[in-house]
Amino acid sequence: MADAIRIASTNNSSSNGINSSGAIRSLSGNNIISGTITIDTTTADSQSRSGFITADSGSTLDVTGGVVLGLGTDGSNRDNWISFGGEGTINLTTTGITYTGNLIADGIAWIDKSGSGTLNIQVADAYTGDRVNIKSGTLSSTARGPLALPEPQAARTPSVSNPSGILVLDNSGTAVDN
Repeated sequence: MADAIRIASTNNSSSNGINSSGAIRSLSGNNIISGTITIDTTTADSQSRSGFITADSGSTLDVTGGVVLGLGTDGSNRDNWISFGGEGTINLTTTGITYTGNLIADGIAWIDKSGSGTLNIQVADAYTGDRVNIKSGTLSSTARGPLALPEPQAARTPSVSNPSGILVLDNSGTAVDN
């Protein structure tokens, strides 16, 4: 799909789709989203918005157009996050995860990985948000560049948590530098 996709989440909610199976869901086969996926900007202080992208078992979803997280502006704690899940494979290539707004002043941006499947990050400088939370499954990065907010520009400490998931950092192949 080449069109841009807007996940119209409201304040303090997650757009998880039907039965929490994903606002964007790859059911079977190999699928590509080349348009930008945008999660609406948080509009009030101490609020958050999020979206859930999944791939079912045996399915592969290539996200090549990137994901934009909308942090609110001129406020505080206006957070936004993206969750990747399911039992299949999701490949983030060509364009990474970016955000609008001011990360330090306005809110937190983070990636959440759930489900037994794999999220492969294969794009240089894929993500410069605050947090990476690997609840389950595998998050693999083969690209060069940060996987969380590079210090010292952070007023808070970036974190990569790994409750029961697997983090694979592999630089043994050819470096991806898009």
